[in-house]
Amino acid sequence: MPPTSKRSMPYRKRRYEDILSDDNERITSSSSNKTVGEQPVDSPGSKRSNGNPRTPNPTFLVGIDFGTTMTSVSYYKFKLGKRPTTGISKNAIKSVIAWPNAASSHNRGEVPSESLYLGDDFYWGYGAQLKAQEVLPNEALDASNKPIKFSKLLLADLLSGHNHQGNRGSSTNGSYTDSQTNKAAPPYEDLEETLKALGKDVNDVIRDYLVEVFRHTKKHLGQFESFKDTSKVELALSVPAGWPLKASWSLQEILKQSVEAVGFGQGFDLFLVNEPEAASAFALDQLVGAKSLMTGETFIVCDAGGGTVDVTTYTIDSRSPFRFSEAATPTGGNFGSVYVNHAMERHFRDLLRNNESLEQKNISAEEQLQHNILPHFEGTLKRVFDNSQGLDGFEYFIVHGLEADDTKGFYKNRVKVPWSEVFGWFQDSLNGIAKLIQEQIVASKEKKRFVQKIMLVGGYSQSPTLRQFLKKEFQELQPLYQSDWEAETLVSRGAVYRAIDKSNGPSRQIMANIGILQNEEYDNKYPGHRDTPGGTRHPKDKKLYVHRCVNWVIKRGQIVAFDDCFSETLYQQFGENEDWDFSQRLYYSDIENAQDHYQITHPYNLGCESAGMISVDLTKWKEEYPVPLKGSQGNKYYEIWYDVRMELHGRNLKVSLVYPPGKEMRSSLEICIAASFTPGTE
Repeated sequence: MPPTSKRSMPYRKRRYEDILSDDNERITSSSSNKTVGEQPVDSPGSKRSNGNPRTPNPTFLVGIDFGTTMTSVSYYKFKLGKRPTTGISKNAIKSVIAWPNAASSHNRGEVPSESLYLGDDFYWGYGAQLKAQEVLPNEALDASNKPIKFSKLLLADLLSGHNHQGNRGSSTNGSYTDSQTNKAAPPYEDLEETLKALGKDVNDVIRDYLVEVFRHTKKHLGQFESFKDTSKVELALSVPAGWPLKASWSLQEILKQSVEAVGFGQGFDLFLVNEPEAASAFALDQLVGAKSLMTGETFIVCDAGGGTVDVTTYTIDSRSPFRFSEAATPTGGNFGSVYVNHAMERHFRDLLRNNESLEQKNISAEEQLQHNILPHFEGTLKRVFDNSQGLDGFEYFIVHGLEADDTKGFYKNRVKVPWSEVFGWFQDSLNGIAKLIQEQIVASKEKKRFVQKIMLVGGYSQSPTLRQFLKKEFQELQPLYQSDWEAETLVSRGAVYRAIDKSNGPSRQIMANIGILQNEEYDNKYPGHRDTPGGTRHPKDKKLYVHRCVNWVIKRGQIVAFDDCFSETLYQQFGENEDWDFSQRLYYSDIENAQDHYQITHPYNLGCESAGMISVDLTKWKEEYPVPLKGSQGNKYYEIWYDVRMELHGRNLKVSLVYPPGKEMRSSLEICIAASFTPGTE
């Protein structure tokens, strides 16, 4: 066994064969043992199926919009298990409601993307907000008991080098500046400290939250839609336009783990769609009217959410069903409604800092901000504030323990803030959004695409201040809106709507590399091997090897069929008395022009992530398929050859270890690779 691992590492042996070039000159070429388009060895070939229409269990298509500040879940129940072949009404797609602890928001179709850990207790959604208001005012705020917010932003930034833009075309990136440090700080700055104090990472807290979301969804469907544990479920996940591939991959894995944790349906069939595309297709067809836009027309979608604002320009390719193509590279930035909150918070922190009346009464200004001022602003004022009605008035905020001070606008237990100051809290956000839209207009004109309409989606799009600002700033653009109640679940319903009919979507071009880890016999003609001069002498066969190389079986940019198959033939070596304990590690990456034969630690493989591992003990087949011993006395070993078979079906990849080569599958691993395709791909 190689000294670098407790398990035997697979070796990939290059086989050489003579072939003829076009001019019949004999040349030598290496064969990778890679085969494309083969049928699985353990079945005659799989066919796409729409399911058995006579199944007694209902089938559901469930869409989830995991947002920065709010989350919604919508669904469609197939009649008799059949996928509809004609258009459906908007009322056929329903949303999950009655979220726990929602109180007056009982009928709302969304739940806060927040959670709270207090000792061994976990609170989420409205319950987290309620518990924070009940408990935390009586306790000292520290990193371990702060509410978990903005985890989606942190997930994206961590997986894109702290750059939420990912692979977007714009360098515009909104930020807020801390008044004391004068350094740009993301809204999740406190979250990183809280995660450290809790001993958790961002994946953990998102998973804990989504487990509860799916638990409630399962309960809701069971009560109202006859959902069973044996029901088949298709999932549609909306992601921001231009989101990093790694963020989408991580979120799909979190989603899979959450679904499995609560036993939500059979299997895991996931479809990804961009948030603006989901919202646009559903809104145009069902809400604002299909006649609003015609085939060939170009329009802008401004998806203004809690954390980010994404602006995408689409040209309509077809209207039945609606399909779009990007007319310009999407742009986005951190200009969502939470940045308006942060501007407000900075104002009050400066205003209340070192306030003698509060300090003498041992009242925390920060707790007043979090539990009195912010709820009033977030829950009421920000949603209804309309600067077009004039800025001559005032807004009053409760601050318990505050004494009057005319010079600062303080009353007893209240602070008076001019409406002009309130409007100022919106300014950076509004200007950032306007810049993103202007960039899209310019980019579209450069491609001879002319924009006349703009669709506003996302929770922040309901702000009267944002609407009035954009109406004044872009008078040449006709705005398209939805009603308030439609907006909160628009994306999740749009995800369901888009997933019902997946036809005529993007081509099946893989946007990720998927490969296997292996040891390779040293070959000087490979640049990756020359980076490790001489290789390492193996103690068994005495040959030189380069350890822990990655062979990218599927490469970024490759077009694959709905049903496709790839195969690699490898070998591992085991001592005479060792068990044949196999392991095969798989990796994925989003690097362009991925190169084979380089070690996993090489800069060419920077950013590779584990996609899973197959493990199997083949010792029990030792007698059935005898293999001759190699080597000399005291150093005898077996060289065991096997196939790694990758069978692609839709957006799922089944990776199997086949032994002996070409015979039977001994172990397999199911990997969802929906994130490896352009969102919207069938």
